[in-house]
Amino acid sequence: MNYKDTISRRKAFAATNRSVPTVASSTTQDLVRFPSIEALIKTARPAHSIHCMHPEKLHQAARMFVENFPGHSLYAIKANPDPYVLKKLHEAGINHFDVASLGEVKQVRDLFPDAHLAFMNPVKSREAIRAAYTTYGVRDFVIDTIDELNKIVEETDQAKDLLIVVRIAMPKGSAACALTGKFGCTPDAAIELLHAARAVAARVGISFHVGSQTLDPQSYADAIRKGGDILRRAGVKPDVFDVGGGFPVRGLGMDILPLTDYFDVIRKEIAALDLPETCEVWAEPGRGLSGDCSTLVVRVELRKGDLLYLNDGSFGNMFEVCSMNWKNNATLFRLSRKGSGKAPSKKSAPFRFYGPTCDSVDYMAGPFTLPDDANEGDWIALEGMGAYMAASQSRFNGFYSDTKIEIVPNAPTQRQAQLKIVK
Repeated sequence: MNYKDTISRRKAFAATNRSVPTVASSTTQDLVRFPSIEALIKTARPAHSIHCMHPEKLHQAARMFVENFPGHSLYAIKANPDPYVLKKLHEAGINHFDVASLGEVKQVRDLFPDAHLAFMNPVKSREAIRAAYTTYGVRDFVIDTIDELNKIVEETDQAKDLLIVVRIAMPKGSAACALTGKFGCTPDAAIELLHAARAVAARVGISFHVGSQTLDPQSYADAIRKGGDILRRAGVKPDVFDVGGGFPVRGLGMDILPLTDYFDVIRKEIAALDLPETCEVWAEPGRGLSGDCSTLVVRVELRKGDLLYLNDGSFGNMFEVCSMNWKNNATLFRLSRKGSGKAPSKKSAPFRFYGPTCDSVDYMAGPFTLPDDANEGDWIALEGMGAYMAASQSRFNGFYSDTKIEIVPNAPTQRQAQLKIVK
């Protein structure tokens, strides 16, 4: 029995088990809407950072994968688990989800009872395995060790309807962020695990991850060939071939090829493998689906040379800007302020950022290109902030903002918005 056969069980669960907690978030309500970021700033003059959500970009990203990727696209919800994002993607056709914890399992199952969930964290607690299988209808699990396979078999009481996916390790390749080291097994270990999984599971598969923000489609070609070689050596016909995530987005200061270039490479390389006709091809886009859906608006509180001190930072909504050293596309907005009402300079200069906390690691090296007269009271809009940003923020030092608004071109400006969004 595969995941399609569990839908009736999930519907029954949804009808009889309403104790599953919903995720509390302001985004479950309708968002205040503006026609542009400039209109937001002119109307509200926000004193704290704000995520400007772009619903049309979520729709476009979802349709790109649904219509062009040669298989199923499982949204990796760790990238952005906000119910607003999940619902927009689901409305646009995403009904497969990569979950990595019991909390994510609960969240998606509560929102979308009929969705396909795959538990794609190679290390899971026994309690999470049992609850995912028994209570939430999850049948698909990933492993990279024999110990994890044994845990799954034991905690599902030797279930006969499992899909076990073996994750293999990949070198960094062209990714901005390598995902080697923590997860993934060697080719020889993968062969042993495929044989062990075939002996106990109804279906088996293979997966890998080429790294986050992968810049060259050839990385997928190399990985698919490596996966195909492992399958040939193992003599195993897979039920699933999972090419993982890593699909890049614009807005992070990098030149990005169209996603269709990546899909064309994947389609060509998959076709060259001797896979069964029934084998499903999967991908696990996280950033690729949600990364472009948000622009973060922050305010400059002070300038020291080329350093701009902002009202948000690495402990807040800019975790990856710091940790990944992104150089996000940045736009400066200025309103009239005491002593200076002039427009921003047409000359540009590189800047570095500090966040608002008292910790010196709250630093973003950039450089970020802005008008050379950027100063206190200016607002900066940073693109590409939809993935791994709000999801990673803390309340360190008392700084925290989870405010979101929608940007919908041609929408009327809501003049009372300042009362709604400024804390």
